[in-house]
Amino acid sequence: MACRLPTDEHPGPVDHFALIPATAWTVHPTWDVTGLRATGSHTLRLNDVHITRDDVFISARLFTGHARTKVTVPHEAVSGLTFAAPLLGAAEAMLDHRIARLRETGTDPALHADAPGTASAHLNAARLLLLDAAETADAAERTPMDPATAVRARRDHAAATHALAGVDLMWRDAGTTASQRGTFSRLWRDAHTAGVHPALATGPANRAWIDVHTR
Repeated sequence: MACRLPTDEHPGPVDHFALIPATAWTVHPTWDVTGLRATGSHTLRLNDVHITRDDVFISARLFTGHARTKVTVPHEAVSGLTFAAPLLGAAEAMLDHRIARLRETGTDPALHADAPGTASAHLNAARLLLLDAAETADAAERTPMDPATAVRARRDHAAATHALAGVDLMWRDAGTTASQRGTFSRLWRDAHTAGVHPALATGPANRAWIDVHTR
């Protein structure tokens, strides 16, 4: 964690960044969410730390990618990637796991062709959407992103949750063994945990997209 801190020579705002000493902050372990514990979104408390007006900005500025954030890419154009990409990764791992399981058990693959075959199509579609969204965000570091492009990226992040259709196909096809403790059930849980995050909500994403295109 870093912010501009006043010094004896510069009692007011300064241009350099100084690290906040460890004695000035405390992390309170308030975050314990199944499937999202690794984000470490605990509460951070700062004690007796002077933060100037130049060190803060309203959240709306973060979402539009302007002002003091030093970020040129609108937040909505990238935030969904942090959840959609792990969701897709879990779904792809489920597919690999399911195919390996069919191979190991010697089950006639033709009896289970529909679920993994259709699931792989859902996953490939989601991957194409996310790759395009990521490339668009990278390009915005060089060329400012217009609102229509930003909401398209947000729409595509949300649309990537269609990979969950493939996840559920594989889950049902695996039968009761899918619920056993282990890799397969954990991946199913992690994919669905990411899928319910507000950053991937299709309703708000679609409304933002249609609003820009009907103004």
